[in-house]
Amino acid sequence: DSALHSAQFPLFWSSWEAKKALVGGAAPKFEEAVRSTIAQQLSRCVVSVADKDAAEALNVPAKELSKILAAYQATVAGGKVTFPHNETNNGGPAKKAGSVSLEQLVKLQQ
Repeated sequence: DSALHSAQFPLFWSSWEAKKALVGGAAPKFEEAVRSTIAQQLSRCVVSVADKDAAEALNVPAKELSKILAAYQATVAGGKVTFPHNETNNGGPAKKAGSVSLEQLVKLQQ
């Protein structure tokens, strides 16, 4: 689904309702797998997100976020979901060893 691949999660879930009957009994396991994938992407891409936005992305009530996001060490409090810093959600090191800044590249070109 293009909405899922382009991270338009609420759009995916709204289109999923119309397609759900096609997969029948497999729907709950599929939904669980999709939620897991979305949760993983959130943990890799953001440090903090409004709980209502996370709930909408996962298509669950906000009160279920703690349970669903526990595997990602997320905390849900004060109207937001916070993921631990890591190298991919901009909370990790600014530069990796051996990396070159844009300024250094420009100087090399001159």
